[in-house]
Amino acid sequence: LVQHETARSVGKGDHEIIAGYGQAGYVLKWNAGVTENVDFGIHWESLSFGIRGKYSIINGRSGGLSLAGAIGAGSSIGGSHHYGDVMVSYLSGFFESYATGRFVQVSTDPVEFRNAETGQTAFTVSSAQYNYRQVIVGSRFWRRSRRSILVVAFNVRSVRLVVADFRCQLIHRLDPSAHNLKRVA
Repeated sequence: LVQHETARSVGKGDHEIIAGYGQAGYVLKWNAGVTENVDFGIHWESLSFGIRGKYSIINGRSGGLSLAGAIGAGSSIGGSHHYGDVMVSYLSGFFESYATGRFVQVSTDPVEFRNAETGQTAFTVSSAQYNYRQVIVGSRFWRRSRRSILVVAFNVRSVRLVVADFRCQLIHRLDPSAHNLKRVA
């Protein structure tokens, strides 16, 4: 899940569109200002779709500090997710830095991936429930009052555990005699 928002609300009647493409595929987000401090949005990423709401507790619309909370939920191929965000940002002139702390809960359904030509199962992803924390920091450089350029850095914790689970399942499917697999921390 990608989040490149500041803690400021977009404002009643205003809209924000965020589009991008990267290693994880494409992302398209739309946020609409329901009130001066409340936004509603939809996000569509390569493998997921969801909705979210954001409330700006401190809304420095013309500058200064902003603080917000957000919640969201969605579905993806073979699963669902829900999350909560705490966001802080600071606007000074044309420069706005922001940070988001996020907690995500994910549920996946079992799914098999098969070879299109032979129909044989290539690998299986088991049903799972897991959570992870994410910290995202970035900056926006506002060229005009309504247009910005993003500079983003992010850090995800606990991804190695998910990747390790997937790799163990893949190894097990490729070599059924490998019964003594260890989880990589």
